[in-house]
Amino acid sequence: MATLPYVSSEGGPLLVADADALRAWSGAFDDGEDYTRACSALGSGGLASLDGRALVWDIQGGGTAYLTRSDEQSFQLVRFWANAELDDAAIQDCIRLIKPAGEASTVQITAPLAIVVWACEDTRTMAIKSCPGVPEGDWSMGGTVYCFPVKAGTYLAETGSFESADCSAVSLTCTLST
Repeated sequence: MATLPYVSSEGGPLLVADADALRAWSGAFDDGEDYTRACSALGSGGLASLDGRALVWDIQGGGTAYLTRSDEQSFQLVRFWANAELDDAAIQDCIRLIKPAGEASTVQITAPLAIVVWACEDTRTMAIKSCPGVPEGDWSMGGTVYCFPVKAGTYLAETGSFESADCSAVSLTCTLST
């Protein structure tokens, strides 16, 4: 398996949006109001919408979410835990066994690219020079933001999960609906 694109968090949710929706996002910087707003939007759930322009997804603590699938119509992010080192086949099996978890929301992506970013980050100075890839910016650490091409439109976002003795996973799958 090729190395998958990923976004890491030291705790707290990830955001999924287009660059325009994140132009004024200050994350946990300045007064921290944006980060607080993202965390508050989640409440006790794992998925929320910020004004229909950004998704807030709780990856259940610090860790890494991988972009396991991406095309013009849909994309999937997966955070998984394993009790031991897993080979590529075991990881693919874990991903295939993810079932809907019952939370859903929508997000409007108006640009032909999506951004996944740790909600703590300040994206106001973000510059996208190439996509897919990591936008330029003053990031707090490596691996906290990634952009990739999508078709503009409204996406239905659904959470999923899987748990076994060897592997557990949570996912966010977004599918173009209009």
